[in-house]
Amino acid sequence: MLSKLSSASLLLSSGVVAAAEEKPSYHGYHGVGDDCSNFDGHVGCTDGQQTRYPDEWSKRSFQTFLKDGVDSHMYKPEYEGLGRVMCFNKVTYAADRQSAKVEATCRKHDSIQTVQYNWNGSGFTSESTFQADSSFKDDLTLVVKVTDGDGKDYQVTVEKTNFIWQAPVVNQPDNYKSGQKGAVVELFGWPYADVK
Repeated sequence: MLSKLSSASLLLSSGVVAAAEEKPSYHGYHGVGDDCSNFDGHVGCTDGQQTRYPDEWSKRSFQTFLKDGVDSHMYKPEYEGLGRVMCFNKVTYAADRQSAKVEATCRKHDSIQTVQYNWNGSGFTSESTFQADSSFKDDLTLVVKVTDGDGKDYQVTVEKTNFIWQAPVVNQPDNYKSGQKGAVVELFGWPYADVK
């Protein structure tokens, strides 16, 4: 015969097991975690057929801590102004690969009004492209400065760019056919005659 204490324990434990078997709730959205993305429980997709995120989700792109933002205690100098702008350089070479056009490609926060570019330390201008030729021997540097509607400036330093003509020449024996043969780990030791 079970005592009152053991009966209560049995009932509680069975209720705990039943509760543990229920599907988890994500901030009140049941089943969102099964097959849809989720941002803090507020943006689960409506069904498995949804293929496009709502446009307003793009406003969540810039969440890096700012020096003077509400979470400034979490800011690190390495973050620079990534909470307002992010950039990379796109390099397009001429056919002979002896010159190139470098274009700064940036994505900016909605609050940004102006963007300026400082190519190789020559000062900030509105020019988002840089022309280089084989006489250019150094790393190409770029600092991008943006200004928001309140007049606050933010800067990011883009990774340095090098060009193909700056790489050392690799001289290979003729049997490598200018890199067309022997490039895949010597084709794992296969005899050269077997490689066609």
